[in-house]
Amino acid sequence: MKQIVCALLLLIPFAGYSKGKGKDQLLGNWKEVKRQDVSGKQISYTDTLYIEFKPGNEYIRQQGKGFIYRGVYKILSGSLDIGTRTYTIMEMKKKRIVLKDQMGTYTLEPYIPVSQMVPGRAPEVYKPVTSINQMVGSWDKFKGTSSGTHDRIDYTRTVKKVEIFSNPQDGKYGYIYAGRDGEGAPSWYVESFSNQTLYCNGKDRRQFKVLKAENNELIIEGEGFTYFLRRFK
Repeated sequence: MKQIVCALLLLIPFAGYSKGKGKDQLLGNWKEVKRQDVSGKQISYTDTLYIEFKPGNEYIRQQGKGFIYRGVYKILSGSLDIGTRTYTIMEMKKKRIVLKDQMGTYTLEPYIPVSQMVPGRAPEVYKPVTSINQMVGSWDKFKGTSSGTHDRIDYTRTVKKVEIFSNPQDGKYGYIYAGRDGEGAPSWYVESFSNQTLYCNGKDRRQFKVLKAENNELIIEGEGFTYFLRRFK
């Protein structure tokens, strides 16, 4: 009986988190609305915590008027790792996140900022990608992020280049190049596009969710990786 009670106590911090898994719930702007010390007592504060979670596991974090931190976040075993700090996720719901570290517990709720934490910069909202014509051109990767840690990167699967044709060629809408692919020898071709998704065939079948295709930036996501590409030509 004692062992069962101990096991249940270990599960308590993750009870709220287990109801709403997935990094998609984090996307957007969050503002601290309550803080508690290590004993659980609610305390006053002036250094409000602000976090913006962006597509591709990127984040922007600022506490009070302190430094603005940018980086890549990961969710691992009930913890939120933002590089400079690691929080235990006590609760993660659509309208509330509760995070805990060695200093205390922080409750955050979604909010609409007047401007981003960078002065003069309006919040970025991606337009829906409804047509493959929005992606026409040759796109080269300039950055990539992943949703988890990897012992090694498989460059035969990670994307380095995307080509989308203005008109289908031999029934193909474009090509996807892997990191080790030579010029003119792509691993996959695009056979269709619907629901903001590129459906590919070739070495095997793959799908890429298209998150953005505007302002000379293409963002696609697949197999836990997010790729940021630009037209450099």
